[in-house]
Amino acid sequence: MATSADTTRTQPAPGGARRKVVTLLVLAALLLLPLVIGLWTMAENAEHHKSATDWQSNHSARVALENAASLLFFVPLGTTLLGWGTAALFRRRQGVGAAWGAFLGALGLWGALVVGFYIALSHATFVF
Repeated sequence: MATSADTTRTQPAPGGARRKVVTLLVLAALLLLPLVIGLWTMAENAEHHKSATDWQSNHSARVALENAASLLFFVPLGTTLLGWGTAALFRRRQGVGAAWGAFLGALGLWGALVVGFYIALSHATFVF
């Protein structure tokens, strides 16, 4: 016969899931913070150095910044919703699933950034 001590040992502590969610969200925020600061810096630089006569380069810089901002916003949001939905589908804790989604979305953005830099530098030509 199982006693109450046996059943409480097999169940996870209620604070454990909360601690995991907070840890994953803090890690996701720390991963996203340099990307947000970099986007802010690029936007300020594009605004400060815009051309008075070349509207095409101004427009292309603005479109590139809008695309980067959209990726920076919608990738973590989408992966958070995907993690939440997956956790709900498998009847797991939705908060933990959403936090894992946000963390993996932030890691995915860094992975895409590294791959983008590698591709850009592999096609670069340096002339001395």
